[in-house]
Amino acid sequence: MGLLNNRWVMLLLRLALGRLFITSSLSKLEHPEQFTTSILSYHMVPVPLARAFATTLPFVELLIGCGLVLGIFVLLVSALTIPLSLSLAIANIYALACHLGGENSPCLGSLVTMSHWSTLAIDIAMTLAAVLLVDWNRKAEGLGFGQLLQSYRLGLNKVRERTMKVALTAISMVAAITLLGVQKSPVAAGIDDALNEDRIVLVFRFQGDPAAISDDLAML
Repeated sequence: MGLLNNRWVMLLLRLALGRLFITSSLSKLEHPEQFTTSILSYHMVPVPLARAFATTLPFVELLIGCGLVLGIFVLLVSALTIPLSLSLAIANIYALACHLGGENSPCLGSLVTMSHWSTLAIDIAMTLAAVLLVDWNRKAEGLGFGQLLQSYRLGLNKVRERTMKVALTAISMVAAITLLGVQKSPVAAGIDDALNEDRIVLVFRFQGDPAAISDDLAML
């Protein structure tokens, strides 16, 4: 446990888990209907509850991810990660046992296509990582904005300190979401539209000069 007590190890673990949550949440927010349809295909809970879960989950993941990356409210977001990861693991186990939701899991959104077994392993790893961060939360908060705001040199009282933490977390969430608004090329937009409409998309590898490919040929 001496190695796990190292604040640099906790920092890397915190950043890795936070980045995974942010990327996963943005992937779900980019294709919300696709993710909602995947959740509904499990038939685990009533439709209204499933839709509420599909709508809320990406924002919860983004909150957790930003908190971990910034090193703000590490104990809270790490503790929140445990039931969230366990719920995703249960969903994967249920899908495997009942052969539901297709062969691929929607846990990581459209980020990457993975089997239920693979995402189950990731869910278990996320749970264990969150347990470590909770257990060593003081070490995990090292080299983060939370520790900086708590520094006596800034002279912030508790109210101002917490207000700054909330503000930084909110700003980082908004900044991450605005990344989804970056203008895409016609080809990328066409592919996204096709995926949202459940149409088949074929991608061909071209080893020639990319400038020779027209948009019409690329879409074809």
